[in-house]
Amino acid sequence: KLFLSLEGKMENDSFRYFLEHPIFFKKGIINIGKFEGYFQMFKKHIIPLFATRGHIEQLASFKDVVEQREYFNNVINNKRLNLIFDMFFGFRAMGKFGRDKSFYDYVEDKKNSGLKFKEHFNYGVTHVANYDNPYINYILTNRFHEGCLPVYLKKEHFNTIKTQIDKIEIFKSDLLGIEGKYDFFNLSDIFEYMDDRAFCANCEKLKSLARPNARIAYYNMQGKRYLDENSFQLLTKLSQEMTQKMQAYFYDEFLVYKVKK
Repeated sequence: KLFLSLEGKMENDSFRYFLEHPIFFKKGIINIGKFEGYFQMFKKHIIPLFATRGHIEQLASFKDVVEQREYFNNVINNKRLNLIFDMFFGFRAMGKFGRDKSFYDYVEDKKNSGLKFKEHFNYGVTHVANYDNPYINYILTNRFHEGCLPVYLKKEHFNTIKTQIDKIEIFKSDLLGIEGKYDFFNLSDIFEYMDDRAFCANCEKLKSLARPNARIAYYNMQGKRYLDENSFQLLTKLSQEMTQKMQAYFYDEFLVYKVKK
């Protein structure tokens, strides 16, 4: 009912797409992505191989990191879990069922990608409280609870989003197709999906788009990309602090750069 009320307010192509796929509403819009479906498979079929539902619910409920770390290491973290992570989050399984196979084209150490994922998980689950972490709650339980909603779903931010939403402009383009001058760039983890030549072209484009002292933020996950130090200054301390606080800790690091004048 809510979706149908958006006719004329959404782009026609987008509205028609969802109208032709009613199953998306039954599954829940947030669950229909390939990667999200992989996490649902993880919860339904893989988690029972190394933990009970009660164990997982308990793990997701900790507010105290020390207690959470002890519980994880004593109850859940075992050789079977290591083996499962190596297989389920390895590039062969992930490339077929969880992500696009081409995403691994520029990952140098494909063989150990599953173990690397486990290292990220181990660090995050022992350093970041799970109770108010929406990402880990979604992965472990396929839901959010009132105490761990993503920022955009929190009630206190509703009016801010509503009053500012007209300022958002959507461009259907890659970075090379954007024009203008900007102060901030949030680039997710786009660089690990391109070859060296494309990466260099994107770096040059950033130089032309950035105002002096502009900030650029992005993730490295399985592919490592670092901006040219002659044009971009890595804010090392800030990047390290942000990486340690990441709730989405399946990424390897969060990097913040400042464009040199």
